[in-house]
Amino acid sequence: MQSFIEEVVLELIQSGTNFTQTVFVLPSKRAGTFLKNSISNTLNKTIFGPEIYSIETFVEKISGLTYATNTEQLFALYNSYSTITKEKDRDNFLRFSKWGQTILQDFNEIDRYLISTKDIFSHLSAVQELNTYLEDEKTPLIENYIKFWNTLEALYTHFNASLFEKGIATQGYAYRTATANIEDFTKKQSNKKFVFIGFNALNKAEEKIIQKLLEIPTTDIFWDIDAHFLNDPIHDASYFIRQHLKTWNYFKTNKLKGISANYITPKNFKLIGVPKNISQAKYIGNLLEEINVTNSKKLENTAIVLGDENLLNPLMNAIPDNIARVNITMGYPINKTPIAVLFNLYF
Repeated sequence: MQSFIEEVVLELIQSGTNFTQTVFVLPSKRAGTFLKNSISNTLNKTIFGPEIYSIETFVEKISGLTYATNTEQLFALYNSYSTITKEKDRDNFLRFSKWGQTILQDFNEIDRYLISTKDIFSHLSAVQELNTYLEDEKTPLIENYIKFWNTLEALYTHFNASLFEKGIATQGYAYRTATANIEDFTKKQSNKKFVFIGFNALNKAEEKIIQKLLEIPTTDIFWDIDAHFLNDPIHDASYFIRQHLKTWNYFKTNKLKGISANYITPKNFKLIGVPKNISQAKYIGNLLEEINVTNSKKLENTAIVLGDENLLNPLMNAIPDNIARVNITMGYPINKTPIAVLFNLYF
């Protein structure tokens, strides 16, 4: 069975796509790596590789800004906070760092969904004033609390301006800037073909950017969704795509592309009971060894899904030595690493 990306590449080849003049945009950098391999394995000729971006990198390119690191954002936010807040009302950096990350996340979401900052900050401050209206006595703590909410818009404006002067931005502000720049960007890209692959849920900025590029006749978009879920009017898996079908002008004259029908095909399941977690990891190692001996090519299409992230380390140790490369797509808690355990024991 072909993968979703392989099916998209074959369809593009059959339609006569010039890959050298094509810009591919995918949900992640990892997906871009698989696309690059698929193009290389499918095409029977040598070409200059296409431009391949994750959606975050693509937005960064349109905005003309570079993403600020989390540390840069936190220090810039504290500088802005210190500038607009009187010293007697100001938290020190240690106390600020406990709530500063939350503010950064909120600013990021406000920008990614293109929410009017003037409206939301005025509403938030009004709500907080209402919440404290019934207090019999306005203590200094309550008064400072209300003051803080009233300064949020000024904090947001000063913070983003300070980053913008350095040519950097939060991811959300880069999204907002890219949305403002998309009109000019589109005019300069008339000789390019854009292909969006594998999207589902999109924030407002992404929706606006993609819809604008879909106005270019050569632009394509392929959705990674199974027909079984798409045809189900209440299934969560296709909720966002159903909304796109109703609201996007593009779908008034174009059909969905990339729809598969794999869910209802026959499948083989084998349930194996194994005592204890470490035994599970060891058993998986034995299964991988069997696959490697009988048909090593199958390993390229073999996925191991762990129900417990703590099993990653035991599983890595259980993988046979003759399997040289694996593709890990999950994180691992730092407090579970040997170096963290060592420091805990030391302290």
